[in-house]
Amino acid sequence: MIRHPILAPGEESSIEGELIVWWNNVTPIAGGSKFLHPTILIYSWDAGGRRYETHYNLFLTDGMPIGGTTTLAPGVYLSHRATKSRRVWLLKMTARATKARGSARKRYAEILGRKK
Repeated sequence: MIRHPILAPGEESSIEGELIVWWNNVTPIAGGSKFLHPTILIYSWDAGGRRYETHYNLFLTDGMPIGGTTTLAPGVYLSHRATKSRRVWLLKMTARATKARGSARKRYAEILGRKK
C-alpha cells in the first residue's frame, strides 16, 4: 500500500514502482508473443466525503509493439481507465448492511443445522 499526502486540485504526484512479470509462466499466443491484462486499483478520498475508485486496465507485452494506445513504459500500455465515485457514508451503510445480512444468514443456518 502506498499513501500520499493531500494534493491540491489539478496537482500531480509520482509513484515510483516496478511491475515485475515472470514471463516464463505466461503462455505464448500463436505468433510466439506473450501478453497479460492486469488491473491496478487506486482509491482516493476528498474533503467532501467522496471516495474515488479508479481501475487502470493495462496491457503488458514481452516486446510486441502495439499501436494506437497510450504507452506508459516499454511494453506497458494503458488499455482502459474508469473511475467510480461514491459517498463515504453510503459505503459505510452498505458495509454494515452486508455484515448484518451475513450474520443473519449464519444464525439461520445454525438454527436449521440444530433441527436436523
